[in-house]
Order: sequence, then C-alpha cells, then structure tokens
Amino acid sequence: MFRILIPEDSFWELNIPLSPALYRDLEKRIRKGYSVDPIPVWRNYILTGYERYELSERLHRNYRITDMYFTRKHEAHAWICRQQLKRKDLHRQAFCWLIFRLYTALLELQKQQSAKVQFEYKRLSPSFRSQSGEAPAVENTALLKTIGEEFGYHLTTVRSYVRYGRQLDQLEAMFPGVRLRILKGEIEVPITYSDALLQMPKSRLEQMISDPKCRRLVPPENVRKKILTARSSRPRKTVHVDTGIKKTPAYDPDAELNQLTYTIGTWSRTINRTRESADFRGATENGRENLSRALRALSVDMKNLSEKLEAEIHE
Repeated sequence: MFRILIPEDSFWELNIPLSPALYRDLEKRIRKGYSVDPIPVWRNYILTGYERYELSERLHRNYRITDMYFTRKHEAHAWICRQQLKRKDLHRQAFCWLIFRLYTALLELQKQQSAKVQFEYKRLSPSFRSQSGEAPAVENTALLKTIGEEFGYHLTTVRSYVRYGRQLDQLEAMFPGVRLRILKGEIEVPITYSDALLQMPKSRLEQMISDPKCRRLVPPENVRKKILTARSSRPRKTVHVDTGIKKTPAYDPDAELNQLTYTIGTWSRTINRTRESADFRGATENGRENLSRALRALSVDMKNLSEKLEAEIHE
C-alpha cells in the first residue's frame, strides 16, 4: 500500500546530518539496491532516517517503514534523541545539545502529566480553582540524575550539557543556521566560554559567525584569561570539625563490594550501548581482536570472582 510520508520540522531538527563520508556510503548502498534500515514513522510523520528517505525518493528506490506508537509528541522527541545519542559519529557539541533536548522533552512530559492531575483536582477543589498564576520553573534535579544514570554521567556534567544546549538554542534564535554548523563540528564553541560568548555585543558575534573562515567561536583573549583566572583562584570551602582524638573508622566489608557493583552497572550500560550501535563489520580486524581479548579476560575474572563469592557463601 502506498503511503505519503510527511517530514516534520521538530523531528527533522533533532536528526544530526550524516558526515559526507557516511552520506556517500549510504547513497552507494541505496543506489545498488542494498538493504538499509527502515524509516520509523509516527502518524506518517518521519522520525529519523531523513537521508534514507531523501535518497530513496531521489534515486527512485523502495524503502521500508516501521510504525512507532506514542501518545504524545514529546515522547517521540525523547525517542529520537535517544536514537541519535547512540550514534558513534556525533560531534561532542551535538551530543551535549541532544542531552539538553532529551531533558526538555522529558520535562515537558512531566509537566503535561502534572497539568492533567491539576486539572482533575481543580474540578474537585473550588479553593484550588480560585488560585491564579503558575509556579516558577525550577531545575528538575531528579530528572537530571536519571539522564546521568542512563548515559553514565555525573549530575554536574548533565547540568552543564543542559546549560550548553540552551545557550546553543539562544545563538540559533539570534543567528538562524549557526546551530547546525556547530552541531556538525564546523564551528567549535567550547563549553568553558559559552556563557561569556552570549554576553558579547551582537554585532561582534555576527561578524565572527559570518566569516566563512570561522572555525572557533570564543570571546576575546582578555576575557578568556579572566575566566580561567577566576576559575583557578576560586576559593574552596573548608570545613573544620573538631573530632577530638582521631579514630580509625571500622572496616566496612560492604563498601568495596558496593563500589564494584556500581562500576559493573556502568560497564553493563556501556557494553549494551556498544552492542546495539557499534559497526563491527566496519571496524578493523585489530580493533575487533582487541575487544574480543579484553572481553575474554573480563569473563575469566568475573567467573573467578563469582566462584569465590559462591564458595564463601556456602561455607
């Protein structure tokens, strides 16, 4: 059955373009009729695979479709962000921005759920219905932690990525088109200087961005020196506690086991992410052999540790 697929702007902007080399390889595969991944759609709107769709249409090749099912548009946004974050060819700046967009999508889903609950409550509570105004927006620390646990990052790292992504959107609002150049890595915008960059005069920023030779967007050198000096000279808070006679803390046998348990969880997420998204066929034989050797060694260590643990338990 013939179906008309519809490109959607909010979905399209979350799809970071392929590098020229990957795009040429994809075009070659489609031209020769090789199998490529199906195009996921939601209500006939294209979610990802815009290059596959465009090339198939231009080269008059058939393509497969996978229907996705979401109840809300922001669920689709979050799904697209997670799919893009699995890519190995992403520039670091694109990764940070996608973490920010994932955070905003999940935050919006929580707000919609909260609004639904409040709506039901207003119908039952006249006193609540008489209240006006909304609570000021605050940072959702729990959501930041959840994203950090999903991708193996500390809370402060995820917070810095969210702030950086928000600043890239501010740059895009000021200078349409610059964000895509940053996400593709054509222009480098270090996280260290992104705050100061937005405080520069708009005319100066426009002059830098319009320069076709611009490869790095940073504030003037004197501003950069001030930022680095301020960070290095930032006083550290010291807390003095009078504990009297120092006592060696009692040995906690669970502490070391808990540390290893947390580390194994991080390994497991990394291994699963690599298993799902890595291009093993495209990797060199040496790279595959090194990974295989490391996995065999890890398997032996895990077996020895598991046997010792079982022996200690049953003694």
